[in-house]
Amino acid sequence: MKKIAIVLILFALVLTACSVLGANADDENNVEVTKITPSPDKAAMEAEAEPMIVYERGGGIAGVSEKWSIYATGKITKQNGEVLT
Repeated sequence: MKKIAIVLILFALVLTACSVLGANADDENNVEVTKITPSPDKAAMEAEAEPMIVYERGGGIAGVSEKWSIYATGKITKQNGEVLT
């Protein structure tokens, strides 16, 4: 029983020594975050021009026909040109 307790204590010490928080605890308040916004390139502008997904639904008893275009930017347009965000 003593051997198991000693092994568990040693294992806990080894895991504690390997923790990232213990190594960087002093640097916690000195963290700077920089937001990088990429400039749009030609591929991004072309991707915005064409929808990624086109959803069409039609038929049924009422004969309803719907078409929605979903773009990579998150913009959704209906068949009548209405834009949903």
